[in-house]
Amino acid sequence: MAEEMVPFTGDPDTTVHAAERARAGPHPLVLIGPTDVTDGHARRLRELFAAVESIAVRPVRLRHDAIRTDAAPAHVLRALRLPPGMEPPPEGALNPYLLVTAGEVFRRGLRAGLPAPVLTRTISCTRAPCPAAAHCGHCPACLTRRAGLLAALGRDNTPYVSDAWNVADHDATLRDHEAVRRWLRHDLTGVELALPPTAPPDTSPDALRAALERGRTELRRMFDTGGDRRSEPSAA
Repeated sequence: MAEEMVPFTGDPDTTVHAAERARAGPHPLVLIGPTDVTDGHARRLRELFAAVESIAVRPVRLRHDAIRTDAAPAHVLRALRLPPGMEPPPEGALNPYLLVTAGEVFRRGLRAGLPAPVLTRTISCTRAPCPAAAHCGHCPACLTRRAGLLAALGRDNTPYVSDAWNVADHDATLRDHEAVRRWLRHDLTGVELALPPTAPPDTSPDALRAALERGRTELRRMFDTGGDRRSEPSAA
C-alpha cells in the first residue's frame, strides 16, 4: 500500500503539518523523525507523535531516519543574517509553511485538533543543549515562538531557561533580543525577499513580503507588551 511520508522533527511547523496530514488522505502516513537526537528530544518526539496519532483519521507511524532538521523559522534567520548552524534541507524539499507566520502555524494546529498544551511542547530553540527538552528564551527562534504563541493563544506557557526581558543589560543573551529589534526597525531588503530553494512553486516575492510583514507584526506586538506571557490573541 502506498504511504505518504513527511518530516517530523518536533518543531511547530512539522508537528502541525503532520497533524494536518494525519487528518487527510486515504493512505497510511509515515512521520520521518531524525536519528541523531538526545534522549530528551526523542522523548518529546514520542510525546508529540502520540498527540498527532490521537487525532489521526488514517494509520500513522513514526520512523527515524537520517534527515536534516531546522527548527528555526528560516526567513527570520535569513533576515537577521544569522547563520542557522544547520545543514540546508535536502534538494527538492519544499516548505509548505514558508508563507505562514508562527502565530498562523499555531492557529492551524488548533484547527487540526492539537490542544494548546501540545503546541507549547513543540521544540523551537536552536541553541544547544536547549533543543533536548527546553528553550533558551532569547534566540530568534524562541522570540518568534513566543510572539506566535501570544498571537495564537494569548499566552505562552513554554518553560524558558532564561527570560530576555529579565536579564541584566550586559547579559550576552540580550544580543539576540536587540538583533530582532534592529530587524524590526528597518524595511525589508531584496536579500530578505529572495525566494529560498524550499519555496513552493509559483511563490511570489510579494507573497513572501506579506508573510514576513505579518510575522514582524506578531513580533512587534510581543515587544509592545514587554514580552508579557499573556496578551489578547490576534485575529485569525
